[in-house]
Amino acid sequence: MQPYLLKEAKEIWDTTDYKNLDFKYNALKYMDEETVSLPYKTILIFTRKEDADIDVLGPQLIKEGMNYIRVDSNDLRDFSFSINLSSVSPQVFIRSGGEKYNLNEIPVIIYRHFDASAITYPEDLNSENYMQSQWSELPSILEDFYHGTWINKPSDSMKNRKTYQLLLSRKVGFKTLDSWVTNDPGLIKQQNNLYTKVLTHHFVESMPNKRIKIYGKHVDANVNENEILLAPALYQKYLRHVYEVRVVVFDNKFWGIKYESGYFVDVHEKSMDTIKPQEIDIPNNIKEKILKLLQLLNLKFAALDFMLTDVDWIFLEVNATGDWGWLETRTKSNITQSYVDYLKRLMNCKDENVKR
Repeated sequence: MQPYLLKEAKEIWDTTDYKNLDFKYNALKYMDEETVSLPYKTILIFTRKEDADIDVLGPQLIKEGMNYIRVDSNDLRDFSFSINLSSVSPQVFIRSGGEKYNLNEIPVIIYRHFDASAITYPEDLNSENYMQSQWSELPSILEDFYHGTWINKPSDSMKNRKTYQLLLSRKVGFKTLDSWVTNDPGLIKQQNNLYTKVLTHHFVESMPNKRIKIYGKHVDANVNENEILLAPALYQKYLRHVYEVRVVVFDNKFWGIKYESGYFVDVHEKSMDTIKPQEIDIPNNIKEKILKLLQLLNLKFAALDFMLTDVDWIFLEVNATGDWGWLETRTKSNITQSYVDYLKRLMNCKDENVKR
């Protein structure tokens, strides 16, 4: 027997076959490094190999003359760090790609899909568990010593739980669905027309080098109560609607992209070819509420999801590391270039004594 949502998960990614698509890695591998001009400071990016948005962002950063270090949680073989805690002013040094960097000479850190549970060591499960537990401390350690700009801070991203979001979203005036977090089958049996989804990211590490995609789904009337009991989940009263909207926000700029939503169908299960997104204007009152919410969550970047009915915008969730590329490629929005421009301004605003 498996937990209810996990039982339905059928799509599994084999990360061992995932090619290194990072632009900088491949550019410097096949080109003379002197032909790649990187006059600006360095950005540090924490993510994982399967991050299509960073794959797209990389060429734009290089094109604009910005160097970057990409640290993938499922491939840390080329990354190390050290802190001399005996020093009066401890400094953090990192090594990547054969280069050594002082962390506080890096003006911006982008914290995205870095997850220690992606670390695998098939030779020994005990070693793997130990490695995951120790590497999971890295984001918090760096946050203690880093004085530059985070997009977004690990602590803010990690506390940005769906339950907390729903509480704050109502505080700023958004309408939300009736919601429960529970593993109580009795409570679920008392309701009808429920939709359920995971409390965390919909990608879950399973066996070594495997990731399971777990999508939201309609709760069957005859659901096995023991499957509910095995793991808590978010349950929401379903509201029939036609459209959903993803809103990408950073630097006080907004992109609203609307797409059709199937009845009781998670958009992640759809073929990208069937999604017909269109860019829309976001009402000013919605923008004001979004900015208030992001201020409470202390997020500089976010992707928010809404249901769109005939009369209301219904708040669903905030993604502190939300993706935008899957919609940008199907619209005329310029999110990636605007993000690059934003990063460039952040870097230029820093102390000019910082080494380049």
